[in-house]
Amino acid sequence: MSTVAIVSEYNPFHNGHKYHLERALKLSGADHSIAIMSGNFLQRGIPALTNKYHRAYMSTVSGVDMVFELPFVYATASARDFATAAVIMMNKLSVIDYISFGAETDDLEALCFIANLISDEPEEIGRQIKMLHSSGLSYPASRQEAYKKYLNNDKLTDMISSPNNILATEYLAALIKTNSKIKPIIVKRNASEYNSTNIASSICSATAIRQQFIENTGSVEMPAKVEKVVPKQVFSSMKKEYHVSFPVFEDDLSAALAYSRIIDGNNTEFVDMDIDLINRMNKVHLQTSFSELAASLKTKNITLSHINRGLLHYLFRLNPEAYSSFKKNGYIYYAKLLSLRKEASHILKCINNNADIPVINKTSDGMKLLDSTGYDMFRYDNMATTLYNQFIYEKYGTILPNDYTRSISII
Repeated sequence: MSTVAIVSEYNPFHNGHKYHLERALKLSGADHSIAIMSGNFLQRGIPALTNKYHRAYMSTVSGVDMVFELPFVYATASARDFATAAVIMMNKLSVIDYISFGAETDDLEALCFIANLISDEPEEIGRQIKMLHSSGLSYPASRQEAYKKYLNNDKLTDMISSPNNILATEYLAALIKTNSKIKPIIVKRNASEYNSTNIASSICSATAIRQQFIENTGSVEMPAKVEKVVPKQVFSSMKKEYHVSFPVFEDDLSAALAYSRIIDGNNTEFVDMDIDLINRMNKVHLQTSFSELAASLKTKNITLSHINRGLLHYLFRLNPEAYSSFKKNGYIYYAKLLSLRKEASHILKCINNNADIPVINKTSDGMKLLDSTGYDMFRYDNMATTLYNQFIYEKYGTILPNDYTRSISII
C-alpha cells in the first residue's frame, strides 16, 4: 500500500484538480490519495468560496480518499510557512510516500537546485532581498530579483516567477529541511494560468470559476459556465448549496472587521500587521469594505495578499508571539479529519496506529488529546468556522453546525 498527498485549497474542486489527482496517482503508482486542505480561510487572506466541509466533501466524492485540514494559522500564512507546515503534517502522519504538486515546469532537477538554495539561503541573497525591499519593491519582487542576480541564469529565474513554481520550490525546500523520506511528484500544468479568469475549455483556473460567481451576483441560478469545468457530482452539490451556504467573498468580512476596529483600543501588532499598518488602517473610515480597505493600505512594497492576511490576522487576534511559539515547538500538533472514503478506512487505521500526532475525528477530543500549545492552535480553527458560519447566517439565513456538532463526511 502506498499513498500520495496533495496540498490544496480546492476553492472549489474542479476538473483541473481531478486531472492532477489522476496524474499524481498514475505517476507515483500510489494506491491511495490524501489531501491536506486549507480550512475556511485561505493563503491570500480571504474566506473560501464555500465552507471547508463542503469543499472536503466535493473533493472526496471526486476521488480523494481522505482530507485533513491544514490549521488556520498556516493556511493563511506566507508561501514558506504554508508549504513547511503541510510537509511537516505529512511527515507526522507517517503513511505518506509521495507529495504531488502542480508547476509550470516538470524539471525536477532545476526546481531542486533552487530549493536547495532556499533551504540554506546564502547570506548574499538575504542581504540583497533586504536592500531591494527597503528600496520599495514588494518582498516577492525583491526575492525574485535577488535570486535572478545570484543565479545569473534566465531559465532558472524564469521558473520562480510563477506562483505554482514558487510554491513547488517551497515544498521541495521543506522536504530537504525536514530530511523527509517523502518523494516529490510534479504534475505539469497544461491549461489555464493560475490567475486567469478565462473559461475556454473544460479545464480552467479556480480564479476563473470564482469570477463566474462574482459576475453572477444577484441571480438565483448557478452560473452556466461552471457546469462544464467541474465534475458532475461537484456541480450537483454546488447547485444544492447555492445561495444556501455559498458563495462567500472577502467583503462578507467587512462588518466583522469594522466591529473589531471599534472595540480594539490597543495598538498591538499582529501577524502580517505591524504598527505602521494599524496606524494607517485607523485613519480609514469605518464604513469601508474589506476589499476597499485592503486596496487603500496596499503600497508598492506590500502585496495585496500580505495586506489581506494582515487584516484577517487582526480580526482573529493572531499575534506574533503565539505564532512563533507554534512554529518553534514543532509546527503541527494534530491532524483534523474532514472527510473519508469508506474504501480508505484501513489507511485511517494505519495513521491512527503510526502517526506522531493525534488524529481528531471529533472536535471535542481536542481538549483531551492536545497539549496547551496544540490546543491554542486548534482554537483558531474552531473560531474560524464559527465566524465563517456567522457570515453565512447573515448573508443567507442558514444556520450551519459548528466544528463541535459537525460530523466528518464519509463517502
